Amino acid sequence: MPLLANAIVSSTRSGATVLLNTSLRIYPMRFETAPVGALLEQAPYKFMADPGTSLLPGDIISGYNPLGESPGTTYVVRQVVAIGGLLPHLEGVLIPAPNSARLAELQLAAQALLPDIANIQRQLSPSDQWSTVGTAQCRLEPSKNPVNEIPIPRPLDTLQRWLMTTVVTAGLLPNDHVVANGRTWQVIGSFAGESWEVNRVWLLVLRS
Repeated sequence: MPLLANAIVSSTRSGATVLLNTSLRIYPMRFETAPVGALLEQAPYKFMADPGTSLLPGDIISGYNPLGESPGTTYVVRQVVAIGGLLPHLEGVLIPAPNSARLAELQLAAQALLPDIANIQRQLSPSDQWSTVGTAQCRLEPSKNPVNEIPIPRPLDTLQRWLMTTVVTAGLLPNDHVVANGRTWQVIGSFAGESWEVNRVWLLVLRS
């Protein structure tokens, strides 16, 4: 397996950029099917590193071209797992970061998987009527697991939770109403966007 001796790892943790040198061992994931997100088709790689290496999902790695790619290729850390035993180390998954043209292609491909068109309704002031301010191409589904990342204000916390996937530029705001297929949801908020975001996922509660 090829060894990368001085990778440059950059991060924006706590709003500050951090640079460090570390040694990584990187190789293609030829036989793996780990669920690493929407960019799975970007030929994921696995990496190994010393257990003390400071790597977190979202970090950027540059300076390594295992397949002879052009200089400047960067990779995004998507998973980090600590492995114990006789040879403790870190393992994880890297995804090659797409350039702007490739990202646009991925976003367009993802948009084709959003089957519904929802009306976005907004109340501009407490005394105003709810008005349609736009539409959003989306995919709606009940949330199968408890969602704790976004707090739901009372009394909305008793309502059924749903997830809505949209294009990145949907233009939704918390408290907006989403109307589709004869039902109305209220937008609670969106999950934190990642670098090179393809879709955006929103937490909704079903109003009617």
